[in-house]
Amino acid sequence: MLARLMGLVMANVKDIVWLAGLLEGEGCFTKAGSSPAIELCMTDQEIVEKASILLKATESIYRYSSGKPGHSVTYRIRITGNLAVQWMLTLYCLMGNRRKTRISELIDSWKEIGRVVDTKNFCRSGHPREGNMYAELSGKLRCRMCVRKRSWD
Repeated sequence: MLARLMGLVMANVKDIVWLAGLLEGEGCFTKAGSSPAIELCMTDQEIVEKASILLKATESIYRYSSGKPGHSVTYRIRITGNLAVQWMLTLYCLMGNRRKTRISELIDSWKEIGRVVDTKNFCRSGHPREGNMYAELSGKLRCRMCVRKRSWD
């Protein structure tokens, strides 16, 4: 109840199982550049909107029309980076063997990168940006924790 009052939507078990089934059939576990990603692409706008809310997708729903007669409009969402990895780990036990294998490959690859791909909220080393960044005279942003770590080494 408190989460809903604060404007956060918490996924319940029923929603997670629904999402796992949807992504098993219509989803794609892939990479966007070097970042793990989950994509959903289908013609049912209402279902894509519901999935977007559950996944907390920050990008807007992409609408695609081929312009060919008889072809339906397609709607697509994608989440990437740490959020995608969190969802992959949450959904893993509910997925089929093929999807589990793909999720494992993506997460292993993500771990090998050794850096955080969500640079909007974290520095490259994984330190939170909020209250931790400062601008040098040159205008370049620096992470206080990274600078301290370098001075200790």
